[in-house]
Amino acid sequence: MYDELFDGFGRLRKIFYAAFFAVLLAGAAAGAMYLARRYGGSDEIKSYLDTAAAGFSGGVDSGSVTVRALKDCMLAAALFFICGFFRPGAAVIAAEIARRGFVTGFTAAAFMRYFGMKGILFSACMLPQTAVMVPGMLMFGSVNAAAALGAPQRTKKFWLAYLIFFVAAATIFCASAICEGFLTTTFMKWAAARVT
Repeated sequence: MYDELFDGFGRLRKIFYAAFFAVLLAGAAAGAMYLARRYGGSDEIKSYLDTAAAGFSGGVDSGSVTVRALKDCMLAAALFFICGFFRPGAAVIAAEIARRGFVTGFTAAAFMRYFGMKGILFSACMLPQTAVMVPGMLMFGSVNAAAALGAPQRTKKFWLAYLIFFVAAATIFCASAICEGFLTTTFMKWAAARVT
């Protein structure tokens, strides 16, 4: 499977991996800057975060969070998979990665801006799901983008390997969702008890 997926355009995949990583970082930076410019002198976000922190300290339904996260991750995996069949797919993948970076940057910056050093606790709570999701997303995205540009030359054997790779990537996405549903919520509850 590895040879079928990467033979002939391994360099292109590596270029996409680096490019998408840069896009992710740019999205995170944009999210943090947007928070500073749009809500710099506003207490709107702080009120929301205070309410959220109080909710976490009281406990959350890990099952419902996991189900929501699973839906989100599977939609992202399906989007990436479909993008591999069309040349514009690389741009769509880049946009989705930028969106996720933006949300992460905005959220982390909000925690640190309004909770100070204690906000780092909240940001750190997202590390388990991020540590699983980001490498899988970049790997899957780079393979899909390379497949999109080389789609006309791909064989049936390639597409079979591509399908198997999708299943493997979807499994990683699901693992990230489970981390969010159980580990992140547990850590958030612990952090909220020290902030509120």
